[in-house]
Amino acid sequence: MKFYKTIFAIITFLAYLSPTIVYTQDCGLFYEQAQAFLKESKPQKALQTWLKNYETCLQKKQSADTLWLSYHQVKFITALKEMQLDTAQKHINLALRIAKKNNLTAECLSIEFSLGLLYIKQKKIVQAIQQYQTLLPAIQKEKDKLLESKALHNLGLIYMDLYQHEAATSYLEQAQKIALEQKDYITIGKILMQLSEMHQLLGRSKEAINFAKEASEAYQKIQAKDHIASALARLHFFRFRSGEQVSRQDLDTLLAYLPAIEEGRGGKITKNTTLINIATLMIAQKRDLAKAKALLDKNLLICDSLKLPLNKSHILLAYTDWYKIQNEPEKVYEYYEKYTRLKEQIANEGSRLQLNGLKVLHEIEQHAQQIRELTQKQEITILWTWLWAVLAVFMAVFVVGVWILWKQRLKLAESKLQEQYLTIENQNLLNELLEEENALKARELTTSTMHIIQKNELLEQLNSEINPLLRQDLPEETKNSLRSLRNSLRENDFFETNWDDFKRRFEEVSPHFLQSLKAQFPDLTPNDLRQCVYIKMNLSRKEIAQFSKVNVEAVKVARNRLKKKLGLGATDELDNFLNGF
Repeated sequence: MKFYKTIFAIITFLAYLSPTIVYTQDCGLFYEQAQAFLKESKPQKALQTWLKNYETCLQKKQSADTLWLSYHQVKFITALKEMQLDTAQKHINLALRIAKKNNLTAECLSIEFSLGLLYIKQKKIVQAIQQYQTLLPAIQKEKDKLLESKALHNLGLIYMDLYQHEAATSYLEQAQKIALEQKDYITIGKILMQLSEMHQLLGRSKEAINFAKEASEAYQKIQAKDHIASALARLHFFRFRSGEQVSRQDLDTLLAYLPAIEEGRGGKITKNTTLINIATLMIAQKRDLAKAKALLDKNLLICDSLKLPLNKSHILLAYTDWYKIQNEPEKVYEYYEKYTRLKEQIANEGSRLQLNGLKVLHEIEQHAQQIRELTQKQEITILWTWLWAVLAVFMAVFVVGVWILWKQRLKLAESKLQEQYLTIENQNLLNELLEEENALKARELTTSTMHIIQKNELLEQLNSEINPLLRQDLPEETKNSLRSLRNSLRENDFFETNWDDFKRRFEEVSPHFLQSLKAQFPDLTPNDLRQCVYIKMNLSRKEIAQFSKVNVEAVKVARNRLKKKLGLGATDELDNFLNGF
């Protein structure tokens, strides 16, 4: 007891002798506390700490600039979280001015990074990309690995949203490499999850599954249960969609994580995706179907409120599986129709975003070209200014006159060359855009064709499932309903009602094909022309049969009849003839 009293007396005596040191330590502690709250994403607590201690520390001769910098940082981070973008812009500008005035390099970089976040939230994608690309060399020079990883990560996410997957992969892999060096397993897991999602969208199921597995392993190293559940749910969901068997033990593991998912700190979108994946797997294994349906119903509302079309499409597809189990073909047909429509909308939106990404990249390249040209002009101006001075001293007025004349001719030649260059560049760009537009139209046509084939397959499947039901001992009223449904399915001819739209899309891809055929072979019937369109699209006989609702033998007969009308011999290939037409 005497020992503790002695220690307390020594501390009190030192504080009495050196009050300035104690004051400085108090203010430094306050500043560190505020910064710690910011790093923990608790801006309100940071602001309270700042307001409580600002006046006291100012009286103790702490730097007012340092205190105000802390204040503005708190304010713009709070404003960014609450989407008060004008307020965030104002405080970022003020904080940046203070940091530059006091030569606070690390703070400048951090604030410039937040400016990039502001541009993203303002949908100023070009400015955001330029901000981070300009900032990266300065961050690397300061060797701030954490900030470098965040900047690369954000660039990867921007390019993902622009459907520029090659650039996105490059930036995300660089960010992952740095995160591995820092053993930042949360960031590693997030990056791997994003890579998994991107590869799944590109149809690379194997890569998507591997990335999801690596993400779960990264999260397990820090025992982040909600994140582990999210990664495992995605892993097993992708396995299920790729045709693999998901064991009951795997699903039991996921169900055990449900409380951790609900109570975890993950975002709404992550929770929504995870719960949809789990519900889908529950339906696939026919486990607690009522609970699975309730999860889907709840998360469908969240999808609508957060505008998550991809997650909504997964729910609609899961509904079709659920109603198949309940033996309700009308509901199966209804939700599959909704699913196919939504998938088409998603595909079209993806194409639009991809085209928009190309425009953004072109705009960035134009800006870079303008900077290069401006720099080059400045260098040329400096060079000629120096030559002017030298020539003015040694060659006097005559030489100056000659130099001016030469300079004017040079500028005129440069102007002509630049005009020629721009003309060539514009023509090349136009050709690239036309090729990209044609490719997009071709993909839309293929997507539309596959949807029609899938629908016809579903109609045939439903029709075949109704016939056994009619042979069962069912009430007459039920049988009449089933017969009516079967007749409706037989009468449903999606292609006939949409032929004009389908023909329009095809002619956008191959504008002169049908016109040339009609001109050279006027005896071709509308059905012959349709057969030519199918063959031109490289559809197989089976696909043509499904598309036309006939059997494969009828397609073969139609092809032989078409060859005769086109004047082809028995050894001539109809496909080669039409593809080269």
